[in-house]
Amino acid sequence: MKFRTLILFFSYFLFSAFFSLFSVEKSGFRKAFLLNPNGLVLFKTKTQTKKIQVGVIDYAQEVSLYFDEEDSNWIEIRKPALSGFIPKNDILEKDFLIFKEPNSKTYAITKKDKILFYEKPFTEIKPSSELSQFQLVEVVGESDLSENLQDYKWFEIKISNGKKGFVKGDIDFYNSLFDAELAIKNRQINLNGYALVKNPIYISKKAGGQNEVFVEKKGSSKKGEFIFVAQSKEIEGVRYFKAVMENPSRHYKMQATPKEYNDSPFEAWIAHENVKFYSPEEFSKYTIENSKYKNDRSIMLEIAEQNKNIYLNFSGMSVNALTFNKSKKKSDFYLVKLLEGYTNSHGYGNVRQITFVVQEQKENYKAFLGSIEDRGMVEMLDLDEDGIPEFYTHMNLNSMARVAYTTPLFYAFVNGYYREIPLPGNFLDNYTIKENILYLDARDDSNTKIVKLKYKYKNGKFIQVK
Repeated sequence: MKFRTLILFFSYFLFSAFFSLFSVEKSGFRKAFLLNPNGLVLFKTKTQTKKIQVGVIDYAQEVSLYFDEEDSNWIEIRKPALSGFIPKNDILEKDFLIFKEPNSKTYAITKKDKILFYEKPFTEIKPSSELSQFQLVEVVGESDLSENLQDYKWFEIKISNGKKGFVKGDIDFYNSLFDAELAIKNRQINLNGYALVKNPIYISKKAGGQNEVFVEKKGSSKKGEFIFVAQSKEIEGVRYFKAVMENPSRHYKMQATPKEYNDSPFEAWIAHENVKFYSPEEFSKYTIENSKYKNDRSIMLEIAEQNKNIYLNFSGMSVNALTFNKSKKKSDFYLVKLLEGYTNSHGYGNVRQITFVVQEQKENYKAFLGSIEDRGMVEMLDLDEDGIPEFYTHMNLNSMARVAYTTPLFYAFVNGYYREIPLPGNFLDNYTIKENILYLDARDDSNTKIVKLKYKYKNGKFIQVK
């Protein structure tokens, strides 16, 4: 997906700052823990014909993996008092929780109180202690994924007494010890969520440390609206949230730049007592409970369940019944349009429009994984006649000049979810679809003669036919 919400962008901005601090060696040893509950057998040598077992790695056991880019068949594994080899085709990537080390000293502070501190990166193991909020730690490792393949990662840290252990996120990273200590002084927390405005009194920092207080300002959210929250810290003894809002309407509505358009972001601070903070997950649940869509709520619940990694905004959701191309008969398929992100009444925020395919069944709705991009006109087709529709979405060719972001798109359900299927030709070509055949008006090299080509869709691709 080309567009990202401000949440994703800000998360990327925060994490990319420290991802560059971590190295991933093409060859060399890396700390790892076995995730396979059945254990793995170690062999003495790299010999396929005569495998001699030298031991077994147990679940949750720490080992060192040696990645040799020149050896595509074996991985060397070491653990205390034992070393051996495992054929690469005998293991899966998810069999190990693998850590990478930072390139230089990396510092972080704990974001909340009572963070569980583990001797090993496994939640079923009893934590050794708890860490308090705003505690300075050194980060010595970062996992590739979590032990149960969820969204979070593990971090290996060293606390003030020199003890090493593991935490499941909930820490903020800083490029230097000075920045980390300053964040502790200001009791600063990097956030990624929304705040519902109860009293729209904002302050902005001015030169000389003076504060400008305002109620209404271009881009600010009113009472009952949300702000995107990027940070929280104490200012003169009062905890404030930092609001960061952009004006994306010109982009997602595909409009020409309006007169007096101001694309500068709105940034301000608002006191904790004047808002209620929501995590992205809590915000999504709030929009379900307060959605303007008052018909069958099971559609929202089904889409949310199928897209747990995307925190959707259901407040303005619309559901449109579909008919197959050139048919007047209603089908049991619907297009459900909603947003990822949020904009206020000023048009400030950051959103991405998302369209999901939903099928009405006897007792409930089925939401298909994957989304499609609505480019103005959507045609539902079944070119391969498998009963699951494809979608051809395009703009009215007379509405505006053809540019890259207005090119037609074709979506099909392949390998469990809807994905974009490349259309033949290029973005200047014209397409028509008749009787399950895609016709392409292709131009020759001189761009003067048009050749009409025919294609059939099958198994995730277009095949030219005579």
